[in-house]
Amino acid sequence: MYARIGWKWLLLCWLLPAGLASAQAGGVADVPAAAPTVATTSAGVDLSTTAADVEVWNRQVATFAVPYNGLSPQDRARNASARLERMLDTMQPDELAAEWAQVGTTQGVMITSHGRIVFGLLPEDVGGGAPASREQVLREGEAVVGRLRQVLLDHSRLDHPMQLLRATGLAVLVSVLALLVVWAAGWLRRRLQGRLQTALDAVIKAGARRLKLGGYEIQPLLYSALQRLAGLFWLLFICAVGYLWLSFVLRQFPYTAPWGETLGAYLVGTASGVLIGLVDATPSLLMLLVIWLVTRGLTHLVRAWFRGVERGTIRVGWLDPAVALMTQRIVSVLLWLFALTLAYPYIPGSHSDVFKGVSVFAGLMLSLGSAGTMNQFISGLFMLYSRAIRLGDYVRICEHEGTVTHIGALSLKLLTPQREQVTVPNSMLVTSLVRNYTRPVDDAGLAASTSVSARVTIGYDTPWRQVEALLQLAAARTPDVLQRPRPQVLQLALSDFYVEYQLTVAIAEPKQRTAILSRLHNEILDAFNEQGLQVMSSHFFVQPKDKVWVPRDKWYAAPAVAPEQPGKPME
Repeated sequence: MYARIGWKWLLLCWLLPAGLASAQAGGVADVPAAAPTVATTSAGVDLSTTAADVEVWNRQVATFAVPYNGLSPQDRARNASARLERMLDTMQPDELAAEWAQVGTTQGVMITSHGRIVFGLLPEDVGGGAPASREQVLREGEAVVGRLRQVLLDHSRLDHPMQLLRATGLAVLVSVLALLVVWAAGWLRRRLQGRLQTALDAVIKAGARRLKLGGYEIQPLLYSALQRLAGLFWLLFICAVGYLWLSFVLRQFPYTAPWGETLGAYLVGTASGVLIGLVDATPSLLMLLVIWLVTRGLTHLVRAWFRGVERGTIRVGWLDPAVALMTQRIVSVLLWLFALTLAYPYIPGSHSDVFKGVSVFAGLMLSLGSAGTMNQFISGLFMLYSRAIRLGDYVRICEHEGTVTHIGALSLKLLTPQREQVTVPNSMLVTSLVRNYTRPVDDAGLAASTSVSARVTIGYDTPWRQVEALLQLAAARTPDVLQRPRPQVLQLALSDFYVEYQLTVAIAEPKQRTAILSRLHNEILDAFNEQGLQVMSSHFFVQPKDKVWVPRDKWYAAPAVAPEQPGKPME
């Protein structure tokens, strides 16, 4: 456990240079760093410069913004810092002063110590490149003197060993307390995790209702997500404790006190910035809440209305109940897209360049990756609204045959007679031949979508009238075969060795198509066996001696019935 705590604290200390760099750039004083300026020398030459800070003992005491007497702001700040380091041991806080002075045509404030000049501030240094008034320059000079006195007081603490011992003792005490807090929090975390796991196991053993999403149990996923979230909060807690500990310890020692003060000021500034941001975003968040509530209410109304159409309680002529559910989903998506368009300006950070860049990138990835998805979606809508396929229909798509159990935005699912589930992409519905066997039978004739066909090949020595009569007899004996419209027998081909017959019948239950076709085959075999006829196609390797034909007196062999008038075709 302590090893884990140690590496997490090392990670925090690795991130410390960012805070220290912020300390050196911003300082602990209330004087902001000046922006880059353009100053003019006595020769009238423009010099592009950058403001530089005067620092001593890790504290910023002043800022130079313009060059003077041929020296850039960086050179001026470097010379002033070196002079302060040399005079630090001899200066006294009560000897510091800020006095207005004029050297030739140059005016400014001189920072002196017991009559000795430390450095000078120009009006342009105070104004960030633009000349400041005398009162502003004097006020800034007094502020510089105050910061220098604080530096001297901190420096004088080095001569008091008791103060250093006291600071060291406080640092050690706070370090021990921080370790105890981390240990206690880790112990409490482990106890809570154990209790939570025990409670979840008890719920599962009790047979409680399991949470499912899309047919999958999500309890393991939720528990894993909770564990990772708890681990994230634990890491944030460790970082927060380490941050506060480091800030406190650094403030106990004179040389590192500015760093500790900067860390504390950064934490307070960040927290206050977050709170101010939340307050400023409150009107936008309220507007987002209103948009969400209104859109949610509208989608509930739309869902209730379309559910009524689907169940038949609401009747409209322009909307079929079979497509009401899909239409409701499309309308709901359009409502949410419209709501997102209205809510976009109120989303915090939506006007930032980062947010816009991420939005453009996400839109580009969506457009590139959704080409195939949109093809599936549009194909599904085409088949749904053309009413070619509905839920519960028994269809055949390519070599797949079964009952439609689900029509989705991207695919269609079939349940085959073999109890297999087949997923068919919607694009295949448009590009392939689809046979729908669930359609009403018209009295005018057979509808191909509700029929079953059986094919047999019989030799030329068997009367075709007898074959047709036997096929009609088999159709009459088969259960679930409709007699209206009447079963139909067609001669599809007169091949070299046999005649090809096709028996087409209407069925009562399309979902039992395979089973009915099997029973029809059974009845065909029984009917031919009863008459002693073989259901086998003849193939000759040698031409028979006798002709393969049917004499006229055998044209109407049983069960065929001769017509009343010779030569009249059988009806």
